[in-house]
Amino acid sequence: MRALPAEGDTNYCESEWSEYASAETKRPDAGVADSHPEGYEFFRDDLSWVTYALFGQADFVGTYPGNPAGVSFANARKLSAAAAEALDASGWTEVAKAYLYEGCIKLGSASAVGSVSSPAMSQIDAGATANAMVTLGATAFLGTNDLYDDDLVSLSIEGGGSFFDGATSREFRLGSWNDWVRHSFPVRGITSETKFVFASRTASKGRVFLNFFNVVKLADDYDPAAGTQPTGPT
Repeated sequence: MRALPAEGDTNYCESEWSEYASAETKRPDAGVADSHPEGYEFFRDDLSWVTYALFGQADFVGTYPGNPAGVSFANARKLSAAAAEALDASGWTEVAKAYLYEGCIKLGSASAVGSVSSPAMSQIDAGATANAMVTLGATAFLGTNDLYDDDLVSLSIEGGGSFFDGATSREFRLGSWNDWVRHSFPVRGITSETKFVFASRTASKGRVFLNFFNVVKLADDYDPAAGTQPTGPT
């Protein structure tokens, strides 16, 4: 069930928490600009590599109220050589309490927060910086007894770069339970070593799911106050 956008909207869309604008305009960090064109996708993952055949876990959201258990990153590597290879090839790493379900990753448990780190943005030219629009698809956990987990999450930047206000971490609410929604954030000065950490923020019943993540290059002179949109696919 989704709180925002409007009830009955079956399309993915950016939420009203998505930050296309900022009160303060800042230009890219000093340094060599990445050579890729505006709209180039530095990274895209729809989690389709997390299959039932490899990991043995159904999609929690799609099978509600089936309540599949999920498999931890550590145990997933023990399932088979193919499962371990797929997980390693994805570049995602568990920071804390992350579980695989078909087509998504669950963060957190009933009593602990969870988080995952993306692979480094290695498509950015070495030694260069870039502005980008980061878009993630996620939803909060809805229990079988209509128990709504807290939907507070955070997105953090590690290894270079920041949001346009200079912060390296942003908390926001998903506004959705067992119904996928997308949120987008412009970032500046990211590098080939930049990673993004997506995390749940509430230890007691704050479980969330991630099923999409992409990073699309913005113009070098991107102005968040103007609300310029990326030209690449989302």
